[in-house]
Amino acid sequence: NLRSSPPLLQGSEHVEIAFKGIRDMIVFTTKRLIIIDPKGLTGNKVLYTTIPYRSILSFAIETAGAIADLDTEVMLWTDMNPIPADDKKDPPEAARPGMAFLELEFNKKLVNITGLKKYLSQRILKAYGNANADEAPLAPPNLEPNDSMLGNFFSYFTDNQRVIDPKTINAKLHNEASVLLDDENVVMAFKAGRDLTLFTNFRIMVLDTQGLTGKRVSYRSFPYKSI
Repeated sequence: NLRSSPPLLQGSEHVEIAFKGIRDMIVFTTKRLIIIDPKGLTGNKVLYTTIPYRSILSFAIETAGAIADLDTEVMLWTDMNPIPADDKKDPPEAARPGMAFLELEFNKKLVNITGLKKYLSQRILKAYGNANADEAPLAPPNLEPNDSMLGNFFSYFTDNQRVIDPKTINAKLHNEASVLLDDENVVMAFKAGRDLTLFTNFRIMVLDTQGLTGKRVSYRSFPYKSI
């Protein structure tokens, strides 16, 4: 459909995964993120937003809470400038993030957010400094929901130690939580309460456990080249 109505995709570009809301669509291709947002009652007016992977400076996922929270989030920070404040308007208009920050919501019962995080890691981390990173299609990620995977991983850490053996956490992040790339390894790891700060060979990753149950977890990734 995106090659004909309308013809959005480039010749060498392919859709890898796509999500649909009531009317909106979120599409990840080999080159970019496309957000398709129909406007108005008829939906004839459509906003198409393109975010190239190379413009994304850092990203995060946040898992849903245990009870009433149904949504998981993906947060993206780009190299775009925020919309500045305008004191001349009445009332004055505060600064807005604009395209500098985007938040995408997914149903926790329908989407495995850790599978999506691994896909984003592959696309965004590999895009830095690699002109051909967006040419080869990736294997489809596992997006089937799995509520227990992250909870099982975090239940391993129960004390208040400050330094964690990188080999131990590296094995768990690869085998149990599946959030690292295949060629990514933890170099240093630090723990404060329930939160973890990891230094890998590609990025700094902050794992922030929230709520009483610890089901809601924010994963923030900062590629070294974006710092």
